[in-house]
Formats: sequence, C-alpha cells, structure tokens
Amino acid sequence: MKISMEEVGNILRTQQAEGVAGNASNLNTGVAVAQVGTQHPAASVELSSRAQEIQLAKQVVNNSPDTREELVQSLKSQIDNGTYHVTGGEIADLIMRRAYADRIR
Repeated sequence: MKISMEEVGNILRTQQAEGVAGNASNLNTGVAVAQVGTQHPAASVELSSRAQEIQLAKQVVNNSPDTREELVQSLKSQIDNGTYHVTGGEIADLIMRRAYADRIR
C-alpha cells in the first residue's frame, strides 16, 4: 500500500483526535543513551522534532489495521441500499492526488 505524506498527516490527526497518538512520550524520543554496563554513556543522540514526528507517524501506521472495518461495512451498506454515489469530479480528484503522490515519492 502506498501512503503519501498527506495521508500520514490525516492518520496522525485522526489518531490524535481519538487520543491514541496524542502522547508522544510512549516513544523513545528525545535523548537516547546507550550504556556499556553501568559505566558512563557510550553515546547519546537527540532527535529533532521532525524525526520525532516521523517516528510517531511510523508507530501509528504500524499499529493501524490494514483494513478499516467500520468504513468497509459503511460502504457495503451504502452500496447495498443504493445510496452510494460518487461524482466524476471526486474520482478525478482522487486520480490526480494519487498521481501527484506517486510522482513526488
């Protein structure tokens, strides 16, 4: 599956709204220290805020299901009821967004 940066942003906003990704402290971000025994730190690394956002996005994507069952069931229901309608403009918009995402990737 291909995921554009826009889609990653949408996932992050959705997860933050649900309270799943709102707490970045669950990640090993900030200062990471590698120690040898109980002596002094061998090295330390500080992650930039951008690197922390990328790490958070990776965690959210990895923890997200491949299929959003509630969306699938909703669409199936709409199709079965004959209430699912998509305009040509919506289809064209999605085609163009996908082409743009593939090109910048």
